[in-house]
Amino acid sequence: MTTVLRLKVYNSPGVLDRVAGLFRHNGWSIESISAGASMDNTTYINISFKNRYVDMKMLSKQIAKMDFVIDWEECTSETHIMRELLLLKIHKSDFENLRIQDKRVIFEEKDSLLLECIKTPWEIDELLRTLEVIEFTRSGVTMISRLK
Repeated sequence: MTTVLRLKVYNSPGVLDRVAGLFRHNGWSIESISAGASMDNTTYINISFKNRYVDMKMLSKQIAKMDFVIDWEECTSETHIMRELLLLKIHKSDFENLRIQDKRVIFEEKDSLLLECIKTPWEIDELLRTLEVIEFTRSGVTMISRLK
């Protein structure tokens, strides 16, 4: 099962390194990490990881000890809207069979197309399992809380 954490931290040098170091130190693997600065000198860091090896109690205690963390939460699809940007290059001949809603061609080459697609991380995982892709890159999960 994938877990997604959202941390609100003070925007200062070395913070992202220290957060990633917490996972590295404990031998936990990060699936994706994204960060974006806010207007109030804070940054939101979104981290997704497989939690089957992660001791969530220990992780909670370690995050609480970090002096640069303002707030944090474990996020789910019930509490947050999650999206990820996927850029992929496919053969032109495969485009007709491509069953992706909301895809957009952003560049066309002689034999290939570069597409942009915005989906949930889980939809992107499934999509990549079913496609023959020349090349792709993913942004990492980003999210916003649902309206209450």
